[in-house]
Amino acid sequence: MSEKIENSSETLDAKIAKECTMDEPRGEFEKWNKLPPEIKMMVIKRMDLKPRTLLRRTSRTEKSLVDMLIVREYKLDYVSFDDGIIVLKNDVETIEIRRNNKTEEEYLNMVASFFEQVFKKAEVKVINIFDLPKLETLDVIIPPNSFKIHELAIHCPNRAVSKTALWFLEKTWSNIENLHIGRTFGYIFINAYEATQSLNTVRKMFSIFANDHYTVYNGILQWSNSEHEIGSKIRISKYEYREDFISVERLFAMLDDQFGDRIISWIDLTPRLTTNNPQKHILIHFDCIEHPDFPCFCGVVIPADIPDSEVQEYLDFHLIYE
Repeated sequence: MSEKIENSSETLDAKIAKECTMDEPRGEFEKWNKLPPEIKMMVIKRMDLKPRTLLRRTSRTEKSLVDMLIVREYKLDYVSFDDGIIVLKNDVETIEIRRNNKTEEEYLNMVASFFEQVFKKAEVKVINIFDLPKLETLDVIIPPNSFKIHELAIHCPNRAVSKTALWFLEKTWSNIENLHIGRTFGYIFINAYEATQSLNTVRKMFSIFANDHYTVYNGILQWSNSEHEIGSKIRISKYEYREDFISVERLFAMLDDQFGDRIISWIDLTPRLTTNNPQKHILIHFDCIEHPDFPCFCGVVIPADIPDSEVQEYLDFHLIYE
């Protein structure tokens, strides 16, 4: 196999050498535009993500050639969508796509191109989302459940960005391991979860900073009524000081009203609940000691055969993004 690859590489180098003249000190093609399409395709296949992305912007011909390629899956460590800039990082390079002085249409075309050519073909470790333009245009090229994202952080200072976040979640649900939602209109997300049952697909940790009591209670309620893997966790914190937080007694009274027939034991401030699966239980824990300024409710799925004396090891509710 290795001999075939080596021979193929030598043949390709020979073809390229015949078709173009090289400027040896700089290593650039002098006659790129004179190369036949099949030779250009051979060169493009060897390019890394950044030069290929730049080449695609040079002309319609190059754009069509790049778009014809069946591209390998990209591995990206980090992607950030902020106002007017997209940042991508992996272990080799960092790429920044900036709006600068582009018109809205030009920037939208650039973003759409990025989604079509890169993001749909990428596996992303961590992604931060703040805003995206013209979601209806991206909808045309991005079907649901397209993205492979391990950890997703969404920061939503207003309703418009909340809409962006919900769009992104729709495209990503089936692949998320860890989900963190910060400073959001929490009830919008919880309503979306109730409509789509999307919390079922957050396999390891769902973390949300809420700004209303509705999110705290209904988030736990919706999550607790869903089927999750053992070890799956939810953490709902509130962006207010402890004295402003809804009282522990009131929240537990609400939980007791909802889950009274499912509560099988209490361990300090931790009710243990049965689920529809006889092999799984759920712990609901209130944490106001470790994080007194941001008290939170936590939930975790545990094996049903674990005794009460051993459940503490399941109560490590670290945030994905501190």
